[in-house]
Amino acid sequence: MTNCLKARNCHEEEKNLLRGRIRLSIVWLLLLVPLADGRGQSVEQTRLVVQTGHSRGVSSVAFSPNGKTLASGGWDNIIKFWEVASGQELRTLTGHSSFVTAVAFSPDGNTLASGSWDKTIKLWDVASGQELKTLTGHSNYVNAVAFSADSKTLASGSDDKTIKLWEGASGQELRTLAGHSRGVYSVAFSADGKTLASGSDDTSIKLWDITGGQDLRTLTGHSDVVRSVAFSADGNLLASGSYDKTIKLWEVASAQELRTLTGHSGYVSSVAFSPDGKRLASGSWDETIKLWEVASGREVLTLTGHSSIVRSVTFSSDGKTLASGSWDETAKLWQVASGQELRALAGHSSFVTSVVFSPGDKTLASGDWDNTIKLWELVSGRELRTLKGHSGYVTSVAFSPDGKMLASGSYDKTVKLWNGPSGQVLRTLSGHSNIVRSVSFSPDGKKLASGSDDKTIKLWEVTSGQELRRLSGHSDMVRSVSFSPDGKMLASASWDKTIKLWEAATGRELRTLAAHSDRVTSVAFSADGQTLASASWDKTIKLWEVASGQELRTLIGHSRGIYSVAFSPDAQSLASGSDDKTIKLWDVASGQEQRTQGGQWEVYSVAFSTDGNTLASGSAGARIRLWDRAGEELSSLIALDENDWAVVTPNGLFDASPGGRKLMHYVVGMEVVTLDQMKDLYYVPRLLQKAVAGDPLPKVELFTAQQLFPEAEYQQLKPGQKTFIVKLRNRGGGIGPAQVLVNGTEIIADARPEGFDPQAKEAILTIDLSTVKQLLPGEENKVEVIARNAAGSLSSKNSARGVKLIFVGEGKTLTEPTELYAIIGGVSKYVDDNLNLRYSAKDGVDFARALEIGAAKFLGRDKVHIRLLVGDKTENKTLFTVPDASELSPSKENFRKVFGEFAAKAKQNDILVVYLSGHGVALKQQGGDSYLYLIQEAYTTDNSALAEEKIRTATTVSSEELVQWIKEIPASKKALVLDTCAAGAAAESLKTRKDVPSDQIRALERLKDRTGFFVLMGSAADKVSYETTTYRQGLLTYSLLQALKGAKLHDGGYADVGQLFDYAQDRVPQLAQNIGAIQQPRSLRPDIGSPFDIGLYTAAEQELFRLPSPNPLILRPSLQNKELGYDNLRLLPLFQRALLEASYVNTRGSSEPSLVFVDASEMRDAFIPVGSYTLAGDKVTVKLNLIRNDEPVTTQTVEGTVVDEQSKAALVQKLVAAIITETQKSLH
Repeated sequence: MTNCLKARNCHEEEKNLLRGRIRLSIVWLLLLVPLADGRGQSVEQTRLVVQTGHSRGVSSVAFSPNGKTLASGGWDNIIKFWEVASGQELRTLTGHSSFVTAVAFSPDGNTLASGSWDKTIKLWDVASGQELKTLTGHSNYVNAVAFSADSKTLASGSDDKTIKLWEGASGQELRTLAGHSRGVYSVAFSADGKTLASGSDDTSIKLWDITGGQDLRTLTGHSDVVRSVAFSADGNLLASGSYDKTIKLWEVASAQELRTLTGHSGYVSSVAFSPDGKRLASGSWDETIKLWEVASGREVLTLTGHSSIVRSVTFSSDGKTLASGSWDETAKLWQVASGQELRALAGHSSFVTSVVFSPGDKTLASGDWDNTIKLWELVSGRELRTLKGHSGYVTSVAFSPDGKMLASGSYDKTVKLWNGPSGQVLRTLSGHSNIVRSVSFSPDGKKLASGSDDKTIKLWEVTSGQELRRLSGHSDMVRSVSFSPDGKMLASASWDKTIKLWEAATGRELRTLAAHSDRVTSVAFSADGQTLASASWDKTIKLWEVASGQELRTLIGHSRGIYSVAFSPDAQSLASGSDDKTIKLWDVASGQEQRTQGGQWEVYSVAFSTDGNTLASGSAGARIRLWDRAGEELSSLIALDENDWAVVTPNGLFDASPGGRKLMHYVVGMEVVTLDQMKDLYYVPRLLQKAVAGDPLPKVELFTAQQLFPEAEYQQLKPGQKTFIVKLRNRGGGIGPAQVLVNGTEIIADARPEGFDPQAKEAILTIDLSTVKQLLPGEENKVEVIARNAAGSLSSKNSARGVKLIFVGEGKTLTEPTELYAIIGGVSKYVDDNLNLRYSAKDGVDFARALEIGAAKFLGRDKVHIRLLVGDKTENKTLFTVPDASELSPSKENFRKVFGEFAAKAKQNDILVVYLSGHGVALKQQGGDSYLYLIQEAYTTDNSALAEEKIRTATTVSSEELVQWIKEIPASKKALVLDTCAAGAAAESLKTRKDVPSDQIRALERLKDRTGFFVLMGSAADKVSYETTTYRQGLLTYSLLQALKGAKLHDGGYADVGQLFDYAQDRVPQLAQNIGAIQQPRSLRPDIGSPFDIGLYTAAEQELFRLPSPNPLILRPSLQNKELGYDNLRLLPLFQRALLEASYVNTRGSSEPSLVFVDASEMRDAFIPVGSYTLAGDKVTVKLNLIRNDEPVTTQTVEGTVVDEQSKAALVQKLVAAIITETQKSLH
């Protein structure tokens, strides 16, 4: 950091550095939902909080008196409250119009004071976040605020060289203390409230008598700005930090300097005493915090972790935690005793500057200020993709008319063209000398226009990326460009207050439209090309007749500048987004305002879907909001970082990535409720697709403070204690089931006493751990009691109000080698033949064999135990090489038997792998969704039949049964693979996506939460899509085998279950691009436990199992008599049956070339056999055409006889053989 040449320049340097870091602040993301109780009285609002953090440097931090809340003030003009225990944001306070320099809690904890460069002090009500009053009187920046110990007096220090004293309750100015010759940067009250200390740019410290306002004495000794002063708790010592890089300790009574602490290599910006007065903390421009021993002046610890200036430090009231604020835009919490960083309080999202729908409305693209483009899939199951490549903020995005290409403009002065499906950069267009603000494709997709801050527009040839021409004429920045629907004209909007119309073919300027009184920010053509709309910073929208250039009308209603306008596809409505935080809809014909919506964040971009049913808005709130035609908000799309996302509705429904759930939460009062705590009721997988499609959604209301889960009271376990008491207190929402988990596995589903009244005031739970198998001997075990409200909608999971204990198991730590137990089920044949599947049994065999090979190498042959339940054979060991392996039929009794067998053998340090392939369905039951795996006895997938307990018990393995069986197996490392199909109705066209029921995803989430499993769940929506695979193997299983074959191994061949599951999650959609009903698999990780290895696969092991070669996909054929026009010989049913039989594989596999028959009519890249035959006596000649993607591939002639059924069968076998031969040629 550059040092000041003179003391008086330091503050100016600080200001200049800050200004150099300016960028637009991220506005607090709050979804305010007004609520009322049953009597109509206002109650505490429930707010959705997205953890955005500060968008600029943190200048000041302060703990609340009870230590539960931290306040931070920043150079983004805002104040944030944080929950100290979790590091989660609670609330953002907005109101200052310039940098917030100081924050301080009143000692009673009810009020927060903030000082700002807007020359004001604001007082805030801590409980509600409401601004109480604004104190004015200073004539320059306010740099410091502090409360007296009795909360009755507030002091402020200012660049106007004065200190002011204010009455804490009323905000009335009491007196002004003058005496410093330069700005005052710090003020601090003594513990008795009689003395005030002030530090100044004039290098001095002054002590003031509060009662009379007299200057008691001046302390001199620093050679540069005194940036911070602090009293010790007993009032005997004063510490001062200075830009001379030193800290000084002073005796208050005598005003004598006791010692000087040196060690910082940069300016000292903040000092704070610990509550016991034994430690002093200092923050510095050298990016460190130092802890000093007060008695000796010895440096105790240096805390490193900030990446920029440390501007503020403060101790919690118990002295155990230190908080720091830095210009790196974070606040940090540190453990004082060790100096360890506990957590960083930071943000995870960015502005959305541009939104656009793809043609057909399958995708929504957004340009973001994190230098990326986000693609939201509105139809498929994949919510978010991130395109990276720009080195500056993305300002504009546009789809090509065919939807295959995306263009983006950026602060990095370039335009990029992207391949839409793959997300790859096709080319980068360079030539602008300043920020590119806008991009637009011509209607034929051959040209691209870009507008820039360099005052020019450029036209580019899309195919080559060559610049065609440069359009000059504007005298200021070009902020928006748009082609007319016929492609003959280009419109541009500029900060020179004009719109220009250009001839696209020649680049000739046609006319200039000048009527706006301020900068023009956006232009858009109506679909018929007859009207042009323009938006301006003069708060108006103007409509122009394109042919004549005449102004038709002016739309007035916004209270601030307008960023964006967009016509609806039918040109009857116009949408506008404004800096006044609203979206307005206008009737184009009359110019009348139809409605106003939004109101929470500045709106930078608006766009209609191509069908006109949905409006998207991109805002400063780091989110995209989707609205229906009536103006109702459908959902908000929140991109939290490169991979994490969330979709939420106004009534609390949500879907989110696992990481996304941790970066947002709800707040009631000052209490955090995480998404995981509310997912039992509010979690809706594939919420975005359902909301956009208008599918029915659960009818729920966002919870209130009166519905909160019970609060728990308990004590930590003592050594040897196996029983403990938990008291649950009803907070209004009742006391629902109390679940007990040990190391992430449920051991008690409900610990409440039998017959308990859920509305009782309290519940006393007695928890006995003496018989729990999951306890690790000699090690720490995590015990959690999760309490729910009576409705089951909110839980205490991971809450500070829940129960978390550490229990050290009896005995010595296990030293026995780890063993692996695998239960592998694959059902291909069911009681009802209509349920039969082709590959499930083979998939089970292939996975079992591959797992055995790697596990035996990893753990040893005698440490691997395999139970394969795929056929009707028993005790067949020929498949495996390990001694403890057997094969059984996949019956209910055998599943129960093998789980019980392993429960008797497994140890706590062992691995359990469960793999199930076949049919899987979800069933709604009281208490939550249940997952059902159909066993060989199954004869129905009908939910109404399976709701009958007798049928369900006889034909399925339920998730409830799995929980009970797994509870008895003490293995602490557990992985579950479900390569199942949802047993839905087959899709006629596999070009159309069909979602897996969200109930099934919810059911597996519950299973994961109750068992501690790492879960990988397949995602075929029906039998046809499940079996549509060129590999004659389930795609999920194939991807896992591919990973074990070397695609995803680490450190010389180890297979980590987390990496395997992540690989499969990404790989299956790539393998299934042409299969509409295959969705992206879900990989779920438990809250407790880290990923673990399940095998070692060196080159030798990889050679021991094979991956199947790809086979052609054959769709439903057609075959008829050429002369008669129909199939009079009935060869088609025989032909179709032969294709189906050729698709089946032996359970033990086959390497012969074959095919995969798909009973559907269309699918990309598949072959369709189309044939006709002629008869000459008993001889028949078949002319067979193979069609692929609507193009003929080959024509074959096959001859035979039709004397009897046997000869007909021989003929169709010849047809199948010809198809196999020709399609293999085409593939290779």
